[in-house]
Amino acid sequence: MLTAGALRELVDPRSRGITAVAYDPGQVFGTGLVRDLAAPSRLVWSIFGTPLGAPLRLLQPTMNTRAAAGTGLAHLAFDGGAHEGEATAPVLLALRRGRLTSPALSDLARRGDLRRRLWNDSARLVGMSGASANDFGQ
Repeated sequence: MLTAGALRELVDPRSRGITAVAYDPGQVFGTGLVRDLAAPSRLVWSIFGTPLGAPLRLLQPTMNTRAAAGTGLAHLAFDGGAHEGEATAPVLLALRRGRLTSPALSDLARRGDLRRRLWNDSARLVGMSGASANDFGQ
């Protein structure tokens, strides 16, 4: 969210009409993300991903199918993430129960100084020059 927020503040992407959005697809079954868990945990996780797990998924709003996660991502790619009457996408969109929502950002994620510091540190670590203060619009 800090990176997406920093990209939104940079003058160049804004002048090109580029909008960055952080996407949280939630817990998605069948992606291999749990391959390093202990066998009992992998078994429980695999049951959640089957039709038998559908009632259990209703109890946890962050659990989504691969199809729902893909549909959410396609929605972001094709219409920029604007949803439910909003003209622009929020910094974070999260898939909850198959629907894109815009949860509130934490206090830390809203801090401009942290966004700029992460951006500059990341640029330095990959051998690029960081964004100067003039690159960020306020």
